[in-house]
Amino acid sequence: MSAEETALTESNTKSVPWIKYLLLGAAALFLLWAGLKVWRIGSAAYSLWQLQAEARALAEGGLTGIDPDQAEEMVRTARQDVATLRKETAVFMPLTPYFGWIPKMGPLIVAAPHLMEMADAGTETAAYAMRGLKPGLAALQSESETGESKLPQLVAAIDQARPDLLQAAQSLDKVAAARSQIDDVNQFPSSVQELMTLFDEMLPLAQDGLKLAQVLPQMAGVDGPRRYLILAQNEDELRATGGFISGTGVVVVENGRILSLDFGDAYGVDDLAGKPYEEYPPQPLYELMQLDYFLFRDANYWPDFPTSAEKAMSLYEYGQDYPPLDGVIAIDQHFLELLLGGLGPIAIPELELEVSAETLLDDLRASWRKGADDNQAWWATRKAFLGPFAAAIMQKLESGDLSDVKPKVLLLNMSQAVHGKHLQIYMRDPVEAAVLDEIDWDGRLENNAGQDFLLALDMNMGFNKANVYVEREIDYAVDLLADDTAVANLTIKYTHTGADTGQPCTQYSPYQDITNYLQVANKCYFNYLRVYTPQQAHLLDSSEHFVPAAALMNKTNWQSTATESPEFADFMTFANFFYLPQGQQARVSLQYQIPDAVVTQGNQRQYTLTIPKQASVQSQPLSVNVALPDGAQLDEVTFQPGVLYDTAVLTENTIQFTTQQTTDIVIKITYTLPN
Repeated sequence: MSAEETALTESNTKSVPWIKYLLLGAAALFLLWAGLKVWRIGSAAYSLWQLQAEARALAEGGLTGIDPDQAEEMVRTARQDVATLRKETAVFMPLTPYFGWIPKMGPLIVAAPHLMEMADAGTETAAYAMRGLKPGLAALQSESETGESKLPQLVAAIDQARPDLLQAAQSLDKVAAARSQIDDVNQFPSSVQELMTLFDEMLPLAQDGLKLAQVLPQMAGVDGPRRYLILAQNEDELRATGGFISGTGVVVVENGRILSLDFGDAYGVDDLAGKPYEEYPPQPLYELMQLDYFLFRDANYWPDFPTSAEKAMSLYEYGQDYPPLDGVIAIDQHFLELLLGGLGPIAIPELELEVSAETLLDDLRASWRKGADDNQAWWATRKAFLGPFAAAIMQKLESGDLSDVKPKVLLLNMSQAVHGKHLQIYMRDPVEAAVLDEIDWDGRLENNAGQDFLLALDMNMGFNKANVYVEREIDYAVDLLADDTAVANLTIKYTHTGADTGQPCTQYSPYQDITNYLQVANKCYFNYLRVYTPQQAHLLDSSEHFVPAAALMNKTNWQSTATESPEFADFMTFANFFYLPQGQQARVSLQYQIPDAVVTQGNQRQYTLTIPKQASVQSQPLSVNVALPDGAQLDEVTFQPGVLYDTAVLTENTIQFTTQQTTDIVIKITYTLPN
């Protein structure tokens, strides 16, 4: 070996330890970096986990138990922790799709980028909302020596917070977008599933609330007094927007303060003495109920709540010589149950009564009970419960005593009330009306998809409360054809669960021999059924129904198949009339054709079916069967989020599902026709 080679070998031998040291140093630095990462991630995650428990404990204390400063600090800490997590985990996020194979945790790791986006945008939402609403929360905590209402302070705080709440709404949209990228949470750990379930419940409430906050101060009268007509609709006597208008009144608000509330019997509205009156009722009310005039209590004839609300305001203003009203709020018994479920029991001192969600229906029905003697006196006082009850609720809200309020329960209950159409709100102001329409609080009848549509609408024409005992089931079968038309077959089964009294059916029964509410309910059911379908639908066949003259007020036999008419804009209406004695069943069937039933794009088709729920109906069994054209390939089926189905069966060319319908339903089916 030459001297030069020997020197080179010795040099390489000496350099090996230095390479080892460099590698060991790099490994040590990597471990230090990784350790710091793990420590920072772990610290932030543990802090967030602790905050979750603290937040739940804080919320369980009710609105009056929430310390504004503590809540603000929790939001600030959560925002910092999430920012730390996002920064420290960013380097790992591109790798998450490759770890789905890990048992139990794999699906959660794959979804980590979207979950991180939800957390980041969510804490940003909370920060904006907290900054805006903290003064209002502080107002609720303050003690009022004079007993004055805290609502004006709360409304003023929301008015000032609108810029922050608008920013919060935009951040929340980013949260919703990230959530939409996570398809299935059923593979997540159970604790995460619980959090996601809670999130999915609260997200639409938060979105609606932030949108509503932009117009709520104006609705509460920050720009001057507002006058709202209140409609108490009795769901036991179904009408188009809920139930028969039993009670009514006007509430006047200004700057969040309730200036006055007058509430009484709807029969007293039409003070027409000495006034010209040419308001004639829709033909079915005239022909089948023998009503000569269109009176206030029948104003909710149309299922489109804004239309019925405008008619109610017009009739109220005329009958009571009242100045122009600003809007209408319609409620039913189930809304009151849901409200009390969140607010807690209400004391009514003048009736020496405490009403809760559990006792409300019994209390309402007991107040209707009459003695055996003075029918005239009973008629004048049979709804005396409504005024004191309404005043007691307003007093509860005005007093600021929120110690019994359960915030989460109240929010969820109000969402159920709105989406079940137990609460409907209409405003004449176009900006406010647009917001209410956007969040679906106004009971507007519209076919957004412009395709198939089905609303089966009952109207009790029996002058009784028979809907207490009447149940109905809807079965809807649609055959989609290769020429893009459809043939629909609708069957509605009605069951009267009341006991047969042995009395003949009569459309109107005097109250002389009736002493309690359920006697008025256990009567024969006289129903005017309207089915709203797409505008171009055409009736092919229907069941025929007969009602004997002896049972009807007009003393004329009714025998007819369904009629069709464009009763309401953008819809075709099929209608019929029938009666149902106690303990019996009836079936109504319709067959009709739907032109242009699908949207086409090449060989691909999309069929959209919208099924609104009738207002005030709490739930009903619904079965839908959609058959695709011969040879069609089913591509995708999507159901409206939040709708739970008892069964759903998808085959190569049929889609079947059943559910207890409690809200509006939308189903979209995409399929491809053969070449």
